[in-house]
Amino acid sequence: MNPFKYRAGGLFAGVIALGPIVWICLYVAARIVVSSTESDGGEIASTLPNFGFYAGLFSALVIWGFGTLAVLKFSAAQDKTQSPQFDRDPLSALIGRREFLSRLDDAADAAETADIQLAAMAIDLDRFKSVNDIWGHAAGDAVLRESVFRIRALVGSDTLVARMSGDEFAVMIDNEVNPRSLKHLAQRIIEELSEPFDIDDTSVSLGASVGVALYPVNADSGEALYRAADLALTKAKADGAQTHQFFDTAMENHLLRRTTMERDLRLALQRDEFVVFYQPQMDLKSGNICGYEALVRWERPGEGIISPMDFIPVAEETGIIKQLGEWILRKACQDGANWISSGIVAVNFSAEQFRYPGVDEMIRNVLEETGLDPQRLEIEITESLFLDHSSEIMATLRRIKALGVRIAMDDFGTGYSSLSYLTRFPFDKIKIDRSFVGQLSDDPQIGAIISCIVGLGRSLSVDITAEGVETNDQVVLLQAAGCSIVQGFLFGAPQRADIAAQAENSPPEETNAPGDDDGSQITGDVDDRINGEADGDTESVIESDTNGDIKEAVT
Repeated sequence: MNPFKYRAGGLFAGVIALGPIVWICLYVAARIVVSSTESDGGEIASTLPNFGFYAGLFSALVIWGFGTLAVLKFSAAQDKTQSPQFDRDPLSALIGRREFLSRLDDAADAAETADIQLAAMAIDLDRFKSVNDIWGHAAGDAVLRESVFRIRALVGSDTLVARMSGDEFAVMIDNEVNPRSLKHLAQRIIEELSEPFDIDDTSVSLGASVGVALYPVNADSGEALYRAADLALTKAKADGAQTHQFFDTAMENHLLRRTTMERDLRLALQRDEFVVFYQPQMDLKSGNICGYEALVRWERPGEGIISPMDFIPVAEETGIIKQLGEWILRKACQDGANWISSGIVAVNFSAEQFRYPGVDEMIRNVLEETGLDPQRLEIEITESLFLDHSSEIMATLRRIKALGVRIAMDDFGTGYSSLSYLTRFPFDKIKIDRSFVGQLSDDPQIGAIISCIVGLGRSLSVDITAEGVETNDQVVLLQAAGCSIVQGFLFGAPQRADIAAQAENSPPEETNAPGDDDGSQITGDVDDRINGEADGDTESVIESDTNGDIKEAVT
């Protein structure tokens, strides 16, 4: 029942009725006056009925007009205070963000009065964007409706559930609020949303992440409670798919640091605080450096060198990666043209950079500006790049390759569908991930896997490079597996351009046979150097002093 409908109807009916009543009253009053003055028979008396008629009509119109305005104002006021059905999401039939936060505030006040706890959950579907991109928005809508059904089945029809944004939902828990029951519910939600969704006769598994916060433990209001749950959700997503996290104060401090870092990253680009380091790549067959990988660092004032692991994720989330990536590429190409006499210059590209159009044109412009031979530039990408817009990504990569630029698949073997991508795109290089190399000495099966990767590379005419080489034993095993190009701290740590340039331009020095007092000189061919059996032939010497400061950084 809608009470307003009857109140407004009654008001309008009253206005309609009041006009004629006033009209009739004025006309009757005029007739009475005329009757009482008929004996005088004046001219004025004869006009009174007409006056009463028009005066009544005018009064009725005024009443109707003002009455209609009053009804409209009353209607507008009622619209603003109507039930939450006007704030419902048409797709999911759930309430929206504003109504949820309002009810959460009311529930927090009630919980404080009753001295009980309240909980909020923030739920986000993993990989939902790929559904819209691959199957279309109609399929995405179906997944959202099914997700709501599954959540409702778990929390019950009386529990408040809201759709906060595209694929993010919120749940308010006001009974059985304790960490154990909340943990169990969060796990059940993740399990249910990880079950396959049927899309066009295809089963698609997405998964979910959940953040949980409690009132008054984590917040002093309903809005603050949801913000805490959302922060916990952000932490859960950062820790990996299909996980849940409870809020703690460290998360808020972490968010503050990230906000500060975002601001400082933008300033760092303006202040030229970034620097590119270079790590050599070694050809074990010739004993020569065959290229360098460009690795960005941030010289943050007051903190020293900041690792890219700390700031690249923030740059990707905030869009700063577009400008930063272009700066890294330009600097690496400038150094490659100026002091790296030969070999490739490898530059890492984030998957987020390919979300912006014109990546290939940007690379073309940088190559023209710096004068670097396109065949010496190598773009390193990871398999995560192909998760979204694979056809568009492939087209962009082919345009880049058409420039003469080499394309390398980085961190091979740690991603999603490595082999399928190798058959769909002609990569120039595969870089075996350091996680494989680190297990070489402990797990014989890793050597067999690397041998297979090397054999695959040969059959596809693709170069193979092993990353993260840190011990002589690893080099021996890599050579046995057929891998001849390596990169790691054993051959040189990442160094600034000026230091790496000195090593690049320094001629090799003659060395004594192994057994010198310092024990640091490495002579003979690579096999002899590793096995400690140098025969004194210095023709293919790889001496530590040749790499000068790089060797010093390693030791």
